[in-house]
Amino acid sequence: MTEQVKQKQTFTHVVQLPPNTDVQEMLGAYKNLFEIQQVDTSLLRQFPNNAQGFSHPIPECNKILTDDFLATMQNIEASKLEHGTIYLENFTVNANSVVFIFFYLE
Repeated sequence: MTEQVKQKQTFTHVVQLPPNTDVQEMLGAYKNLFEIQQVDTSLLRQFPNNAQGFSHPIPECNKILTDDFLATMQNIEASKLEHGTIYLENFTVNANSVVFIFFYLE
């Protein structure tokens, strides 16, 4: 009987980054979310944990941040249910978005 080698599968998740967003605060909140969901956060170690969430002075921008945060939470939960352990492989901060790259073994 041969042992099947698991293949690495990646997926990305993009969140919006409205103007004047405190990126440190935002990524600290995502770090906290990922830790709660048992996703390794070693790539985010330079950001302080932020269990208080984030805020934005413009209500419309705060809604975008909140909606994307909740969508991320749902996406990670669904991915964990379907694939088991999820790992954060990389992330990039662009002018108007943050791209998280995750992987799992299948």
